Amino acid sequence: MYCNKCGVEVNARDKLCWNCGTDLEKITPVFYRPDMEKRKKFWQKTWFTWFMVFLCWPVGLCLLWKNRVINRKVLNILFFGFVALAVFAYWSDRYTVSGKPAKVAGVQSEVPPYVCDVKGVGKIKGAVASYIGIAVSKVVETDNIDIAGYSRKAKGKFVILSVVIANESNETLHLNYKDFKLLEHGTKEYEYSEDAASVLKRRESKTRLFPYEIGPGSVLIVDIPFEIYRGAHDLQLKVGGSIGRNITVPVKVEPVK
Repeated sequence: MYCNKCGVEVNARDKLCWNCGTDLEKITPVFYRPDMEKRKKFWQKTWFTWFMVFLCWPVGLCLLWKNRVINRKVLNILFFGFVALAVFAYWSDRYTVSGKPAKVAGVQSEVPPYVCDVKGVGKIKGAVASYIGIAVSKVVETDNIDIAGYSRKAKGKFVILSVVIANESNETLHLNYKDFKLLEHGTKEYEYSEDAASVLKRRESKTRLFPYEIGPGSVLIVDIPFEIYRGAHDLQLKVGGSIGRNITVPVKVEPVK
């Protein structure tokens, strides 16, 4: 049924028109008539209501409710659906590695995409997954590691990577040696070298022995050694396991121009 004065749809049990306030008990509500659509203001018309839903959904939802274009139950489902999507989008953005400054070990993160400014190196880029940013800031290749009388000779060669790890999640990140692998041609895997790491640990450096932790919002640089065949090339660093998703970056420093 429709109000005989303004033409909006009303409920048969209503006493007053919700739009113009007309006493429905004193006038006779009528069924739809073609001329009623012309008596509506433009913002009350169905086409404008749906136009605003697509142009600006919060305003569109308000018009859907006010103009009673669709059933109230359907409108409630749409409303809560849009609210849920908005909340999901907000929290997804909140827990993605972002440009929040985090000054640790001389590094300031500037992401997404993950870019960090390493002291003595400059701005370099890496990759991001599951709120964790990874970038290679230094690559050293050597046949032998000799520190303070302790040495290790590689059967092939050692590759020592200085890796920037940024934790922008809200939980402490627990990492172990199984989370880091070196890939050749994307298939052959090389494991983290515990022998080389134990020698590197004997000098004052940022080398850490697994397992170790990175707190929420922290950025660290760690040295991670691998032992590979001398002729190995086309190398990539794969970080996964504890992170939840694999991150793969080239074994080279990628400067940002």
